[in-house]
Amino acid sequence: IHPSGGRGDVARSQASRDNIEPYALHKEKPRAISVGLNVADDYVVFPEVLGRGHYGCVRECIHRHTGRTYACKSIYKSEISRLDHLQNEIRLLSEMNHRCITKMVDCYEDIDYVHIVMEKYTGGELFDKIIDC
Repeated sequence: IHPSGGRGDVARSQASRDNIEPYALHKEKPRAISVGLNVADDYVVFPEVLGRGHYGCVRECIHRHTGRTYACKSIYKSEISRLDHLQNEIRLLSEMNHRCITKMVDCYEDIDYVHIVMEKYTGGELFDKIIDC
């Protein structure tokens, strides 16, 4: 399910008709991470928002084939002024392998959103825990 409530269908035919490249993040695919067009093809994304930020929100999702639970961070691309910063974040997450840093599992991009599927951690917001110290 798309964060806006719809399915997040891809308007690839219009993009080729207009001769523009709508999927800016597909230029460089992160290593060892599959980059797809529709997160709903592989995951059931629940409507309940676990967390919200300046550029999007995080929802729980379940992989359709394995049944494993993850967090899906959906970032609204029109809110990002520099897509290269988002590309860099995805690249860094795809290369990161540390027990104290959440791992990125998958990455999807549709016409409006970038969906980063990551390990799900519980226990609240890290920022709130830091402030409470």
